[in-house]
Amino acid sequence: MSRSMISAAALLTMLTALAGCSGGKGTVKGKVSYQNAPVSGYVLNLVLPEKGIASSVEVADDGTFTSSDPLEPGTYAAYLTPKPPEPPPPGKKVTKAAVSKIPLKYADAAKTDLKVTVKGGANDVPLELKD
Repeated sequence: MSRSMISAAALLTMLTALAGCSGGKGTVKGKVSYQNAPVSGYVLNLVLPEKGIASSVEVADDGTFTSSDPLEPGTYAAYLTPKPPEPPPPGKKVTKAAVSKIPLKYADAAKTDLKVTVKGGANDVPLELKD
């Protein structure tokens, strides 16, 4: 094999590897806050309707979230739903659901104005809810 063919093959291999890295899937992490306080007790839902993609991640007590599943790049609509309640111990009655602590528009995929832009790699996404 000639030296130029080996160089061309090496260059093609490097370009292929770089192309795979730049357009890949991404992960998201961040913190949800409302009135300068962390939001907890919710699940963050991400929807990319034009591609038929949806994902959800639990929001921790300190308002932070970290996705474990890679997401396709794009701009997702983000909305929050209450975490399902823990089942009561045997013999105990189910308690009523708590009243929402956030504006109702953030609980509806069609009304939310929260957007999460996902790019290849790690994405830090702080989400501040507004009245």
